[in-house]
Amino acid sequence: MTSFILTLTAYLLDALIITVFLSGLFIPVKKFSKTGYFAALISVELILLLNDHLGRAFYSSYSKPINILISFSTTFLLCFFFDSHLSTKLFASFTFQIYVSAGEIIFTYVVSKINPAFFVIDNIDFLYNTMNCGSKIVLLILCISTSFFVRKEASTHHMAYNFLLLSTPLVTLFIYCMIPLKIVYQTDTTFFNILFICLAILNIINFILTRKLRSNMDLMFKNAQMQGLLRFQKEKYDQLSESYRQSRRLIHDVKKHYFSVNEFVSHNDIAGLQDYIGSAINDLESVYAKYNTGNLVIDSFLTSYESIFSKNLASFKTTVNVDCNRIPISDYDLCVVLGNILDNALEACNKTDSENRSLSIVIETTNNDKFIIHTENTYPSQNNKRSEMDILNHGYGLENIKKVVLDNNGFITIDASELFRINILIPIIEDDKRVNHPPTLLEETCKIHI
Repeated sequence: MTSFILTLTAYLLDALIITVFLSGLFIPVKKFSKTGYFAALISVELILLLNDHLGRAFYSSYSKPINILISFSTTFLLCFFFDSHLSTKLFASFTFQIYVSAGEIIFTYVVSKINPAFFVIDNIDFLYNTMNCGSKIVLLILCISTSFFVRKEASTHHMAYNFLLLSTPLVTLFIYCMIPLKIVYQTDTTFFNILFICLAILNIINFILTRKLRSNMDLMFKNAQMQGLLRFQKEKYDQLSESYRQSRRLIHDVKKHYFSVNEFVSHNDIAGLQDYIGSAINDLESVYAKYNTGNLVIDSFLTSYESIFSKNLASFKTTVNVDCNRIPISDYDLCVVLGNILDNALEACNKTDSENRSLSIVIETTNNDKFIIHTENTYPSQNNKRSEMDILNHGYGLENIKKVVLDNNGFITIDASELFRINILIPIIEDDKRVNHPPTLLEETCKIHI
């Protein structure tokens, strides 16, 4: 009885493994429900179980090729629940079969080296069940590791969870390899069957709970980012509102000046008019925006931050050559990009001990259909080599900038050698030529130099 339960548990573990493998490679198709997938998965495992039973009962030289063919066909069938090309589905199915064979080979090799007496056990059913479960544990390790690299999870903030996912199958593999054979010879194998059942169930539960925990942590992380983004947007709104109020004050002041000029003219007071005009010009220059590209986001941000940098005793240099009608991104996206760049630069300058704190920013639309933003600013610890993760952790703002650039088919490079440099290039595409296909590989579009 325990042997039969162990067999069922092994196929339950197999269902988890194939799901881990496919979900690590593909994105589920929206039109298929999870219920439909799990129904198909159960059907596949029942087919495999029946085929295994028949293969052991009526073993022949064709049993192995038939097992491989059925395993490949069922894996290929499950691939249709995921979004990918037909050739990719075929490749994934072949790859999984290679992994299955690799799991069997690796487990056999490890056991033969650590516990060579294992293969002289007389109980064939016990030996088969042990080999079956052990090879599936190795297969689980291979599939989890593959998902790390395909999904790039090994380089994110999930490292602790990735280790937790792998720890249980690795410990299980160690236990399998260290089975006390003398006890197996002298006692019934029921205890070891129960042990293997518990280990398989433990791997399944550990994987599910760890994934749930990671999903919750992802939601918390995204929520924190959204809260930060909301605070950021509120600050930008306040800045734009202040710019609008300044414009309203400017209009009011100009109207007042016109009335005053009219009074001087009506009294023919030329000397007084000249003095008043000189004073009025100085007043207007003190409140009038220096930047007049025609784009409210650029004009208001540069005007606002030039004042802020000046108050913080930091140099603020700008080169602006923009045709506001050819800016290829929305004002909202431009607000995210410029706001985060300027905020991060200001924060970095404030943390710099050097007296030569500065920001240099270039914004231009070129004749060869490119929208360019280039910034250089001082930042702390310039003499210390910084890791890629240090750069990526330069505030959540960089992630928002990167997302906007990629969504607009652009390119971004970040260099943190002597100065902190950001180079952004977004193509200016006419509406009739625009293709909304952002780059699919982040590494091809975002390069980080250290």
